[in-house]
Amino acid sequence: MIKLKKGNRPTILEEHGAAWTAEYVAWVSLPSPRPAVRRRWAHPQIKSALLEETHRKCAYCESHVTHVYPGDAEHMVPKSRVPDLVLEWKNLTFSCAECNRRKRDYYDPAAPLIHPYEDDPECHVRFYGPQAVAAPGSAKGFRTIHKLELDRPQLFDRRRDVIVRLTELLTLWERETDGLAKELRRRAIMDLTQAHSEYAATVRWFLRATPEWAGEDDTAVPSETQIA
Repeated sequence: MIKLKKGNRPTILEEHGAAWTAEYVAWVSLPSPRPAVRRRWAHPQIKSALLEETHRKCAYCESHVTHVYPGDAEHMVPKSRVPDLVLEWKNLTFSCAECNRRKRDYYDPAAPLIHPYEDDPECHVRFYGPQAVAAPGSAKGFRTIHKLELDRPQLFDRRRDVIVRLTELLTLWERETDGLAKELRRRAIMDLTQAHSEYAATVRWFLRATPEWAGEDDTAVPSETQIA
């Protein structure tokens, strides 16, 4: 996980958010079985804005999923638990089906999961190679890893593949003797740390553990005092 920045609220929510929320809240109050309800949160304008601010990655596991699956507009506070937040812009993000399925309707203000916009995930989750590990003292990190299964085998394998690629790039950089070519290889490596890259947090932690690159990552290593 990496820290995300909330983008501008889509125009469609400015115009219809209040009415659509009232519509959903009224629908929830109906006796079961209920008629079908419009999934207003899946509106193309909303989905497009969420994809942009999450860099087209799952906000939780950092997987690129849109090339094989459209992904989900995720309610960080579940709509089943707090219907009034169903179209609250600050409550929406983008997730893959696997993280969405595992999170389901989990909601406990006394024991929250990592909030990718309000928290700095790197204060709570660290990576030792492809393995996700809770930062020392972070119950929030521990809960998030285990609830979302951020160490599930499929993610472990994908992050391992990224590390293999990174290691190959580091070897080429180290062996390069031409100054310009060496700089271009350095830039290619640093691009893997950027927010748009898949599993950027894994790459950042790997480079921090590599002596020659420990100072290259422009994202500061979180201190223990940042863990809440």
